[in-house]
Formats: sequence, structure tokens, C-alpha cells
Amino acid sequence: MTSDELIGKVAASYLRDHLSDDDSTGVARYLLDCLSAEQTAAIAKTILADARLSQLIEIRLPAHFVGYLDLPLDVLTNERTTYFRNAACEKPALLLANTGDDEGQSLKDLVFIDEPLLRAHTELWVSLAAEGLPIPEQHRYWWVKALQGLLDVRAFALDRFAHYVLDTRKAVEDGHSMLFRGKRI
Repeated sequence: MTSDELIGKVAASYLRDHLSDDDSTGVARYLLDCLSAEQTAAIAKTILADARLSQLIEIRLPAHFVGYLDLPLDVLTNERTTYFRNAACEKPALLLANTGDDEGQSLKDLVFIDEPLLRAHTELWVSLAAEGLPIPEQHRYWWVKALQGLLDVRAFALDRFAHYVLDTRKAVEDGHSMLFRGKRI
């Protein structure tokens, strides 16, 4: 798994946790805010590959931004993001992308999905990174706490944080132990 793929899975898990199959209160509008083109495309690809999420989320991404990243044509648009602020949508949720600050003020009513929000959900990172690893639930808990402590000390770029999580996973796969409160796992 690459760091962009992990970021895509984390964002998709976040959306899965926040969407309801029977939410009839209107269209939930999410905005991928100032993520890289590769991260944005990875999130879209993860959603499109998930049977449930692809039925719940309509995706409209700027063609000039992610058009070269092998996304289906029906998710690409030449319209500005603000066009979709109140546009009709057939599905319960709409996922858009903002590539800069020029439209940010006009999009403030959308739910922003940005680097700080994604980094803050350390339990999602560990849950996804630990898939298939033979580590007990208590150690996953410690891994989450270690990531939270790391983020309390310093903010990292999202791709760097994803690399760190994947490097930790690789070390565990290779048989290395981690120390938590003086205990080896």
C-alpha cells in the first residue's frame, strides 16, 4: 500500500462513519480542501471501489487538477467548485475538491476534509494500517496513543504522516517490536 492509498482509505473510512444510508435531510456536501492531486484521486478511487460508498457519494473533481490520474470521466468537471455549492445531486452526499484559497470563503458551509482533520483520526490510521497484522487490541490502542502524542508535539504533512504509519506497519511485519511504556510488542 502506498501513502496516497492509505490516505484514500482513511478519508473513505471517515466518510463511511459520517454517512447514513437513510439520511433524508438533504445532501451532505464534503470538500477535500487543499490536498494534493494524488491524494484527492486516491480518495476518489477508494470511494468508487467501495460498493456502499459509491452508491452514497457523488464525486465532482476539477478536471484540470486530477484529470491525468486515471479517474472516470463522470467524476471530472470543468465547473468551478462553487458551482456545486447548491447544485442538485442524486445521491445523499457530494464530494468536491478545493485546490486553492480563491473559492474558500464561498465554500465555508461545506464540511471540510483537510490535512488536520484526517491526521486527527489516529484510530482510523491504526485500524487500516494494522489490518492483517498479528497484534493484540491493547497494542493497537497504544499505537493510537503514540500517534496522538506525536501529533500533540508536532504537525506533519499528511503524506509524511502516512509514510510514518506505513513504516511502522512494515517494521511490525518484519518482526521488529515497538516499545510502549517500557513494554515490547
